[in-house]
Amino acid sequence: MPLLTLNQAAKACGKSKSALLNAIRGGRLSAKRDELNQWQIDPSELFRVYPANQVIDQVVDHQDDHDLPVGYPLENALLKQQVGLLERVIVGLEGERNDLRHRLDSEAEERRRLTAMLTHQPAPGTAKGWSKPAWALLIVLGVVVACVATWVGWPPAKRLPAPPVTATPEPTKPIPKPDGEAWKPDDGG
Repeated sequence: MPLLTLNQAAKACGKSKSALLNAIRGGRLSAKRDELNQWQIDPSELFRVYPANQVIDQVVDHQDDHDLPVGYPLENALLKQQVGLLERVIVGLEGERNDLRHRLDSEAEERRRLTAMLTHQPAPGTAKGWSKPAWALLIVLGVVVACVATWVGWPPAKRLPAPPVTATPEPTKPIPKPDGEAWKPDDGG
C-alpha cells in the first residue's frame, strides 16, 4: 500500500495535521521522512492508532455502482488501486508460469534427446543394427566356443619334428631285474 503524506493521513482519519504530528513525536504513531523531508505514514499504522470507529461513515453516490457506505474514501481509493495492481501482477505471473512450463517441457525433451545421443541409443522406433541383448548373446557364444576349442585341443599345438630314423637299430642295454638277473628283450621268436 502506498504511504500517505501527513495531509492525506489527516484527511483519511478525520484528525488535524497537528494531532498526527503530536502522535508521531510522542511515539504513538510511527512515520518516516522521504527524500523531500515530508512525513510518510503507512495506512495500516495510521488506522492502528486511530481506529475506524472514530471516523464518521459517509455515503458516496457512484454512477456505475449502487450506493456504497464508505468510511474512508482515501483508503477505499487506495484499496481499489491495489486490487487493480494485484490483478495485473496475477496476469503477469500466470504468463510467466506458462512460459516457464513451456521452457521446462522443451528442455526435458532436449535432455532426453541428448541422453539418447550420449548413450548411443536410437530414438524409439528408429532402431538400426543389433540391440544390446543380441550383442551380449554374441559375446557369450564366442566365449563358449573358445572354451570348447581349448578343451578339445584346437588349434593343435606345435609339435617338434620327429627324430630321423636310422637304418640300424641301436643295441639295447639289458634292464636289471629286481632279483639281480639281467633281463633281455625278446627277439620276436
